[in-house]
Amino acid sequence: MVRVAQESEGNAGEGLQTLLLGYSKTDYGARFGASGIGGVEEFWSRFPTVSYADLLPQIGEVREGRFSSLLPEPVARWVMTRGSTGLPKVIPVTETHLSQILSVGARVVVNYALKRDPRVLETGVLNLNFPRR
Repeated sequence: MVRVAQESEGNAGEGLQTLLLGYSKTDYGARFGASGIGGVEEFWSRFPTVSYADLLPQIGEVREGRFSSLLPEPVARWVMTRGSTGLPKVIPVTETHLSQILSVGARVVVNYALKRDPRVLETGVLNLNFPRR
C-alpha cells in the first residue's frame, strides 16, 4: 500500500476508500474511526501497524461467529498463509476477498508479464490448496 500511495495518490485513494467502506462495517474499523478517514495519510495516522498476534482476539471472536469483529461480511473460508514471514497462519476470508484475489491476482500476473517478463506465462505453477468447509 505504501508504494501504491507513493506512485499514485489518486489510485491509492480510490483503493483506500473501498477498503474503508468495508472497515467501517467492523468493530475493529470503528475503533479507529474508519468511516471518517479522508485520505491515505489520515489512514496511516489512525490505524496502527499490527501483527497476526495482535489480531488474535478479533480472530477468536470471528471463530465464535461474531464476524463483524474484524470482517465486513460472514466468513466464506478459513485459509492458511504461506508463512513467508514466519510460521503459516490461519485467517478468515470472505466471498468478496476471494473474488478480489481472483480478479486482481490475474491482472497482477498479466501486468507483470507485459511490463517485465512475458516468459512468466510459459512456466508451470504449483499451488497446493487445502480448502476447509
